[in-house]
Amino acid sequence: MHLKKKNKQATLRQRLRPDQTESRRTIAQTFSYHTQRSDQTTNTGRDGAKFRSQVIGSAAKTIGNFWLQRFGLGILLIVGLASLFSALTLSSDVKLQQIGPANRSSLFHNQAAYQATATELLNSSLLNHNKITIDSVKLSRELLTRYPELASATLTLPLLSHRPIVYISYTQPALILHNLTGSFVLDTSGKVLAPTSPEAVVLGLPSVNDQSGFKLALNSQVLSSNDISFIQTVVAGLQAKQVTITEMTLPTAANELDVAISGKPYFVKFNLHAASAKIQVGSFLAAQQRLTGESITPAHYIDVRVDGRAYYQ
Repeated sequence: MHLKKKNKQATLRQRLRPDQTESRRTIAQTFSYHTQRSDQTTNTGRDGAKFRSQVIGSAAKTIGNFWLQRFGLGILLIVGLASLFSALTLSSDVKLQQIGPANRSSLFHNQAAYQATATELLNSSLLNHNKITIDSVKLSRELLTRYPELASATLTLPLLSHRPIVYISYTQPALILHNLTGSFVLDTSGKVLAPTSPEAVVLGLPSVNDQSGFKLALNSQVLSSNDISFIQTVVAGLQAKQVTITEMTLPTAANELDVAISGKPYFVKFNLHAASAKIQVGSFLAAQQRLTGESITPAHYIDVRVDGRAYYQ
């Protein structure tokens, strides 16, 4: 047999044809790509455990920060609410501040009495210990009711401190009124302030007899402020002309004021609700001067209740 040797060069060429070489190269690259992706995604072994540990640690840190922030906010909220509650709390230790003229302590109550009453009123309700729920109007009204000599009693709430302040002012005594009920001091508004006392007499207040039978009681309104002002003007006008008043009377006749003159057998009739007191005082002084010049002395009265006129009897 004739055996032929294979051509090595041809065999090599046959194995390394261009299309086969390219195909194998592509297969090799594909295998290499998948191998690398598998290594990156599986993370097996020591590297995988490290990766999982990092992920878990990061998640735990995030959760810890979340709850830490919430805890901090909760603490701030509690502190804020506690501060607000403390700022709104009121003490029952009232501070008194006087405004206006000085207190006539010998005639009326002293400030210790006002302070004790204000403290009592604050303690009468739990709502009065809070700046939002306190009824300051009621407290002020109650103080004015219990103490007629107070012209005003205003409760002021402090912004930062806890001690409330009560600003008080005193009314002014105007005259002493006598009737069947007793003798009482009236203020400039015509309200009964207190029973008559030696201190009130020392003040030199005008004295008026009331024949109307009106029952006098503390804090009751007896006369109007205009009536009080009228009487004071009459007294001042007559005293300015050295005319001495011995007695003043409010008779049963409405709106009338009778004034007895020292050394004269007659009295003068004034109209509380007519023209101004100055005009009526002027009418009386003019009539008195004319009658004196004519040597006439009225036996009963001189009536100046009609504006610009004077009658006598």
